Amino acid sequence: MSRIAFLFPGQGSQAVGMGRSLAERYPEAREVFERGDQVLGFPLSTLCFEGPIEELTRTENTQPALLVTSVAAARVLERRQIHASVGAGHSAGEFAAHVAAGSLSFEDGLLLIRRRGVKPSSAPVLSIWTLSPVMTPSTAVMMRLPPGVPTTITGLPSFVTMVGDIDDSGRLPGSTRFCSPCTSPYRLGTPAFTVKSSISSLSSTP
Repeated sequence: MSRIAFLFPGQGSQAVGMGRSLAERYPEAREVFERGDQVLGFPLSTLCFEGPIEELTRTENTQPALLVTSVAAARVLERRQIHASVGAGHSAGEFAAHVAAGSLSFEDGLLLIRRRGVKPSSAPVLSIWTLSPVMTPSTAVMMRLPPGVPTTITGLPSFVTMVGDIDDSGRLPGSTRFCSPCTSPYRLGTPAFTVKSSISSLSSTP
């Protein structure tokens, strides 16, 4: 039996018109967008379908838009008996993976990711560049920070970003704060398929 993986994109993959053809063609996708509008209390679907791009690329809009569009696509596949045996997502896409797997409700996932998009702008951040090619970022964090400080590793092999209540810390713009236990706290249920974490590489299993 062939195994299928659902991979969900993160911030940066948004575009005006996202999900529009799905909603126009498939009732199950349209229902997801309509429910998203109800949960958030504003027409996110219009922002996805028509823009403007300036509003769509605001983080508090981008991340819910990605979740809704991703879940709509997953529902279309599932209705046609195309089911995942494993799922994963980059950053915000991990929320969509858990919603698609049923370990996080659509409503909770959407409200959490909306809050997550707003919260990082005020999160204190301390960044460290590691110079030794032998020293992994996680090793550098353990050496330079006291135990218990929540950490996250960005996509760069020698760049580490710590997010949390760190005194006298600097601030960084952009999405480097998002992959952190501080910015995305949620309790998961049992998924219908295995979901791999993009932060820890651990799995949530059925």
